[in-house]
Amino acid sequence: MDLNLDILAQETIDLSKTLDEKFPRQFDGLQLDLLDLDHHEQEEGELIDEREYHEPQGPGLAFRIEKGAQTFCIRAALVDQIEYLPNDLEQGDRRLYQALRIDELKQLRDVYTFETETIELAEVIIDQFCNRRFPYHEEDLFNISDPGFSWWLDEKPGAFQIIFQSPGMNGRYQTLGPLGDSTIAARRFQTVFQNLAERETLEEMVATNRLISLKHGANKHDGYTQLLRLIKEGLDISSHLKFNESFKETREHKTILFFLKEFSYLRQFWLSMEERL
Repeated sequence: MDLNLDILAQETIDLSKTLDEKFPRQFDGLQLDLLDLDHHEQEEGELIDEREYHEPQGPGLAFRIEKGAQTFCIRAALVDQIEYLPNDLEQGDRRLYQALRIDELKQLRDVYTFETETIELAEVIIDQFCNRRFPYHEEDLFNISDPGFSWWLDEKPGAFQIIFQSPGMNGRYQTLGPLGDSTIAARRFQTVFQNLAERETLEEMVATNRLISLKHGANKHDGYTQLLRLIKEGLDISSHLKFNESFKETREHKTILFFLKEFSYLRQFWLSMEERL
């Protein structure tokens, strides 16, 4: 069926005008309830606790998840100012409709937003994750000849490993998502390890094309804790990780800071997306 975006956009405009006064637009911080077609079920006079809602501002991306039987695909569009996104969609912005693959009005309820510090970081997320199909359960598709998409975390007391090739059906591994090129990541993490302040308190630091391994000694190194939180939570540690003073004067230091920030946003976005699968 051919999609006529002009007709769909006009229908959106007409419907939004009808609902605008009676049913206010809402954000929940990530989901954009632009045209909540089920709002008519809400009791008249019911109040919404505004503390539950946060209207994001600034750059980022809008995205939808196309869900299939075995796989899913993320459709996304760059957004310069997220606070203007509802109006842009209501006015039938063709670029947004095409990028998000919207061909029915009800799909507007499935639009989410994700804030980034800069538009360039949003571009990194789109380049890495969007318009590609991923399996819901990659471990079930394990093939020894196929390294798979995702990174995997093996965490033990005082140590953790990131494995770049699928470990197969093994319950002790946590999938981290397809977080980037393992060769580049190994090189960047090796640079981090080599230039950490007080690195002698770390018992093991390994970064290869197959895995990244970190183990602290008798005293837990603050860098170990921060790196683990970066991997698990997407915590931005770019301005908190302590490096040797001589390394801070190099161009490579800036490269590492950019890498750590990009990685944190990739991990944060993947966690946000997983909540909506």
